[in-house]
Amino acid sequence: MLPAGAVSLIDLPRQVVFVDRTRQEIKDAPEFTTLIQPPETDYLDQLGGYYGSLYGHRGL
Repeated sequence: MLPAGAVSLIDLPRQVVFVDRTRQEIKDAPEFTTLIQPPETDYLDQLGGYYGSLYGHRGL
């Protein structure tokens, strides 16, 4: 799962989404194992903490 702020470009004709994170940064993110509706607060907090540190807390 990625924050919406990580999306830098959507190429609709090619059906490709570009993000401003490296493949390794995405792999190092907290693991998403099960689809929960809505996602658990603890997981969202972990995700926010991880990506927030990569963005220098400037907001996503």
